[in-house]
Amino acid sequence: MANREELIKELYSNIVGDAPTPKDDGHRYHADTNTLTTGKTIELTESNHRHEIGLEKEQYAEIMMGVRDYFLCKDTDFQVGDVIAFRETAGFQLTGNDSLRTIKYVERNRDGLKDGYCIVSWK
Repeated sequence: MANREELIKELYSNIVGDAPTPKDDGHRYHADTNTLTTGKTIELTESNHRHEIGLEKEQYAEIMMGVRDYFLCKDTDFQVGDVIAFRETAGFQLTGNDSLRTIKYVERNRDGLKDGYCIVSWK
């Protein structure tokens, strides 16, 4: 059986789509039940914005498991390349679990889509 770090690297590769670099750049791989990060921070460029969306546990779990890769929401000027921070809630309390996604596609002004709303998706 593979050791814990190898399993985490494989999981990271499956989620993100590329293998983490094997060099020791000071970042440690770690995982808990809801997140997987390399310890690196996401650099927001001038063209990127960060949006925060609170989700109940069921919706948050769908996103984390990859069951859902889109979200219907009020349009707050979402653009391709923007970052969405999904925050898990229990009632009106934040649980502390969150996940960052980069927007790959925004759908607006379609039949059946109410004015002021859009569908965002990520990879």
